[in-house]
Amino acid sequence: QSSAMIMRGVGIPEYVIQVWLQSLNHLTRTWTVQGLSSSPCSTNNGLPEGDPMSVTAMLTIAYAWIHHVQRQTRNLSPSAFADNWGWSTTEVSQHAPALQATKTMADYLNMIIDWKKSWLWSTHKAHLPSLKRVVKKEAPNEHVPEMLSAMDLGAQLTYRGNARLGKLRDRLHKARIRLQRLGAHKEPLPS
Repeated sequence: QSSAMIMRGVGIPEYVIQVWLQSLNHLTRTWTVQGLSSSPCSTNNGLPEGDPMSVTAMLTIAYAWIHHVQRQTRNLSPSAFADNWGWSTTEVSQHAPALQATKTMADYLNMIIDWKKSWLWSTHKAHLPSLKRVVKKEAPNEHVPEMLSAMDLGAQLTYRGNARLGKLRDRLHKARIRLQRLGAHKEPLPS
């Protein structure tokens, strides 16, 4: 498994990796639909959520991706959290090698880039045409939207223009409605 190779490369002891791989080999999943459960099915796809060593594997993969992208580019700042990868640069020419390095790493890991969960952003409009061309070349059948602001890892980000509350505004609105409903109840608040 390529994730195990990366874990070895960053110095995780072999016996720890072997125990983890054995546990993955015995992993089963049970599907529950409308209250009915399936028989346990063996699975070998991906890194299971909730598994501490899978968290370690994702961190080492993110670490390896950052170093791979840095070797293929210059003046580019990659950032990663688990499988959420991105970069920023002031040099338009660096988008192409960064995306190519990202695709190479994803292919090596047998990962699929979910273009529907991807977006382009730029603090300067001058970068957008070049960035769009690079993405179109690497993913010709995909539509990757440009975002001026987005919710990423639980935080509302504004890339260009005036700051926006985005989903936070919706959450605050829903909280206000709930508080108004609670205020209208005859029951004491603790109950």
